[in-house]
Amino acid sequence: MYLDLDYEVDFEEKGYKSPLFTAIKNEFFNIADVLIDHGADINGEIQYTDIITYLNCLGVLNNNILKYILNHGYDVDSLDAF
Repeated sequence: MYLDLDYEVDFEEKGYKSPLFTAIKNEFFNIADVLIDHGADINGEIQYTDIITYLNCLGVLNNNILKYILNHGYDVDSLDAF
């Protein structure tokens, strides 16, 4: 099983998609839960920004995604200022 393989589920490679951001973007919240439970950071950065700004720029941020992010440890003080 995947969890027994001891793969790292969080990384901060600038400019690349993370497993957590991809799961949340596609509303695969059960997968996002597993990733968070095993060390993925909802406050991490991708393409030099936070998850809310990133998903909003992609045009996929909606109420379900926003509620999930806010209810799973997102630091609202980390929002990029425009």
